[in-house]
Amino acid sequence: MKFNLDDALDALDALVLSVLGERVFTRAVLRVLGRSDDKPLAVMSEIEPILPKLSKNALLCIDSDISAWLSGETAGDLKHMQEWTAFRNEVRSLLDKQ
Repeated sequence: MKFNLDDALDALDALVLSVLGERVFTRAVLRVLGRSDDKPLAVMSEIEPILPKLSKNALLCIDSDISAWLSGETAGDLKHMQEWTAFRNEVRSLLDKQ
């Protein structure tokens, strides 16, 4: 049997989702919104490949949290506003496909 890296990575993603649950990803987004350091960029880059595997409920949660922050309902530095807007647009694109 030949080793397929893509299959192995898909299996790893499924394992992470089943062990940790989607809440880990939604909470990670919420925790780094408004930070001015590089942690928001790191979280977005780690979660982005997993977004298509998240449920509609998890995507709605992420969208809601980012939207509230962008509208000024929650406190925080606006340093990464462009990146969060692009990330939210990606989440919304996935929601439109569901």
